Parts: sequence; structure tokens; C-alpha cells
Amino acid sequence: MRGPKFNGHLRAPRNVGRLENPAACVQKSNPICGDELTLAICVRDRKVSGARFQAVGCGATLAAASAMTEMLVGCGLTEVVRKVTAAAIEAELGGLPRHSRHAAILSSSAAAQVAKEALRNQ
Repeated sequence: MRGPKFNGHLRAPRNVGRLENPAACVQKSNPICGDELTLAICVRDRKVSGARFQAVGCGATLAAASAMTEMLVGCGLTEVVRKVTAAAIEAELGGLPRHSRHAAILSSSAAAQVAKEALRNQ
């Protein structure tokens, strides 16, 4: 059984779609399960000012990506790796079963990579 936070993100995912002129955009995939995630961000004053994602995968991947984008907005580019971790995403969702933790790992990996790309692009 999933908790209310997970179900909220699954039923009404936040920040789904594309960004016009993003500061950075990355694509990540999990070769074991086939989940795919595209993440784009906008940056203002070295902080994430907007984030959008597109995902193909299980419900946990959609919920984790939704939670991750909410965590990203307002976060400094150099803070993303420390703050938007797989454990933090899991906590934001109210926990994930062991077999679904790959979703939080995929989202945190995308967040770290997009922040690094945005820093390189500045």
C-alpha cells in the first residue's frame, strides 16, 4: 500500500512537460527495468527556477520524478547533489518499497547530472 504523498504525486504529477530554452536538459534511463526520464531546468542566480520532466516507466518513477522536481525548484546548483538524494526523494514520498527504490535513484541521478550540466553552461 502506498502512502498519501506517493499517491498524490502519482495521481497528479507536478511539473510534467517540456521547458522552452532550458539552462540544461538530461536524459537518464535504467537499463534493467527500462524506465526513462528526461529532466530540464531553468536557472536564475545559480538557483533552479523551474523544472520539468517527461518519464516513461512505472508509477514509482513518475511519483519520484514529480517529487524531485518540486525539491529542485529554489535549490542552488551546487546544493543539488547534497539535497536531492535518493533517500530525500524516498522520504518526500513517504517511503518506497525496496523493489521501487530504483525510481528514487534514477531521479536523484538525473537531478545531479542536470545541475552539473547547468553549471558547465553558465
